[in-house]
Amino acid sequence: MKRPSPDHGAAIAPPDSIPQLNGTEGARPTPSQPTLSRLNNFDIIRLLAALHVVVSHAIVHTGLIEKLSSSARLLFDAFVQIPAVPIFFVVSGFLIPSSFERNPGNLTGYFWRRALRIFPALWLSVGAAIVILAWAGYLDQAFVTSKTFLAWLVAQTTMVQFWNPEHFRTFGNGVVNGALWTISVELQYYLTVPVWCTLGAWLAKRGRWRLAFEGTAFVISVAAHMYMRHRINDVGGHFGEVATSIKALHMTLLPHLWMFILGYWIYRHMDRMRSLLVGQFPKWAALWIAFIVLGEYIFGDTSLAGSALYPFSRIVLAFATISLAYTAPSVSNHLLRGNDISYGVYIFHWLILNVMLELGLFQTVASIPILVAASALCGFLSWRLLEKPILRFKNWKVMNSGSRPLAQSLPRG
Repeated sequence: MKRPSPDHGAAIAPPDSIPQLNGTEGARPTPSQPTLSRLNNFDIIRLLAALHVVVSHAIVHTGLIEKLSSSARLLFDAFVQIPAVPIFFVVSGFLIPSSFERNPGNLTGYFWRRALRIFPALWLSVGAAIVILAWAGYLDQAFVTSKTFLAWLVAQTTMVQFWNPEHFRTFGNGVVNGALWTISVELQYYLTVPVWCTLGAWLAKRGRWRLAFEGTAFVISVAAHMYMRHRINDVGGHFGEVATSIKALHMTLLPHLWMFILGYWIYRHMDRMRSLLVGQFPKWAALWIAFIVLGEYIFGDTSLAGSALYPFSRIVLAFATISLAYTAPSVSNHLLRGNDISYGVYIFHWLILNVMLELGLFQTVASIPILVAASALCGFLSWRLLEKPILRFKNWKVMNSGSRPLAQSLPRG
């Protein structure tokens, strides 16, 4: 069994709430948009995926994985078969396009809402990282006044969060906040959505051109992902040992786009697939488990048969994820009461982990509950004190009026 791939080692920014018939973000849905209930489990899906990431990081990036017994290692290998990051991408693909399609003429408003959801909490986490680095003695005057520190600060607060200077390689586990690399991928997706949706709508008027365009993009993305996966498996799943070109590919949207596309396809055809998804999560979960058992344990994940089954297992995973959102859909509301704390868990847990490493607190698996509890607390405080209050400005008229429809910039038929 290979070590966890990068799919298990990161967090991603949370998407919007589900599309509403009476939403709060502007225009009503067009007739082509699916009619979806606001009662769903997306908040808890994201939280469970985030907690999965926390536990995975706590074991893989602290050295605890080497201390696990053989039985515990088998359990962990099974645990990391749940690919948290692809789940995030599928959910984003399902939710984000609707934010643009509800009012495609308000491009400024679309990007304003995306920025409010991502950057305030992100900047807070960067500020917390600076405080922690200063406490740990990594921000001496010479480094703070260097071009490297300025470049790192700009990268962390914009969309190049995956870059980590050599100066920090002896801090914690060697990366200041490794959970942020998927922010870069998510932001690339945000930038792509308006062009993707508008071009898709234009191509839809020209027969099967839309299907050809989206299908081609899907196949290219799968091919890029499979190539990247093959190269990572060549070094035993140790992402740090792969070639720089593969690391660079991994930080782009290309090898991850297919999971966004799967979410978008399910969203677009939700009305027709409702009976296949609503309340059907146990069936989809069982089918996904069957693919995993065949591909990972019977054939082997690096075998030809295992590699062939891999994309299909991810397709089933996408359907299982959306089905879970609409199976017993009141569970999330009952448990979380509208508190979407997952983003805070994502962006703060790695910092907490590094502080614990600096203090020498990660010696046994007993440290994991402490990390989980501290991450959940930071997520809750971030949501209640910053994220939720700032979202009140998402309908600010200054940022939601006078935008030129993107469709006007595309060819007309």
